Amino acid sequence: MDSNTAVIFSAILGGLIGGPIGYFVERTFTRPRLKIEYGDTRYEDLVSLPIDLQQKLTRISGFVNFVESQIKWQFTQRLNGNLFTKQELSLVRELATHWSEMQNIKKQRIERDKNVLYNNSENDLEKILSDWLIDYRNSYDSRPLMDMKNNHEETLKRIATLMEKGCRKIDLCNENMKELVNFSDNSISQRKGKSDRIIIRIGLSNNGLQDGIIQSEAILHLKSKKFRLPILHASRPWEVLENKELSQYVLVSARSFQVIDFVLDERLNAPADIEELKSQLRVGCTLKFDAKGINGASIMNFKFLTQLIE
Repeated sequence: MDSNTAVIFSAILGGLIGGPIGYFVERTFTRPRLKIEYGDTRYEDLVSLPIDLQQKLTRISGFVNFVESQIKWQFTQRLNGNLFTKQELSLVRELATHWSEMQNIKKQRIERDKNVLYNNSENDLEKILSDWLIDYRNSYDSRPLMDMKNNHEETLKRIATLMEKGCRKIDLCNENMKELVNFSDNSISQRKGKSDRIIIRIGLSNNGLQDGIIQSEAILHLKSKKFRLPILHASRPWEVLENKELSQYVLVSARSFQVIDFVLDERLNAPADIEELKSQLRVGCTLKFDAKGINGASIMNFKFLTQLIE
């Protein structure tokens, strides 16, 4: 066998052996390996504040600005729309507690200033007048240092009045924060929020070396009944605007685990069937979740026993 023939023969042999081996490796080791790890049902967790509390909070500009400076999402938008998720409300609750603590420190400083207001210490008095310059100017359209020269006692009374108003304002603010904290604690502890829509929460893993893809609509089985489950892209009006280009597929990255919420949409399923499902869920039942691939066929399913707690 000459050298040219040997090269050609080696190439053919390599193709015959390498092709199947490469296909086997790709199909066995590097392909996506999707698996549903768990399933659960719950109510959509949207919460609305009582109207009077919402209106009180919108008037506390200092608190609104403080929350806005501490979070990535828009607190004012949620407050005006009066729709929060429990996770968002939990964070606002913690910030309200911290805000109250800061306000109490501020009140202590005001009360300390009140005690030294009439002690005739020029240095202390000058500092107090400097601290209350903006409040004094907004209330009396004048400057305290100038008024002190004309009427010392009257100016001190004005400063004392501003301090008392400041303390009352802090007390009122703290009452509103306490009301917010109590409402948040009660709402977060309940399974059901403002919405009665049912969420099917699925834990999906991909242990493969390639990304996997599933359709953004799944099928839920209850005995002989089937329910269409679109993925929950958005719960609130402004989120729909933020998600204008919604894909019909969901990418599951390689070597990852993610939680995906699907919603029992009343626009895609018969109301009577939804009520029957809710009735079954209240006592507990077994459901089967079917995830679909690109071609629309079922690529994996998962049976789970679940109960919807009111």
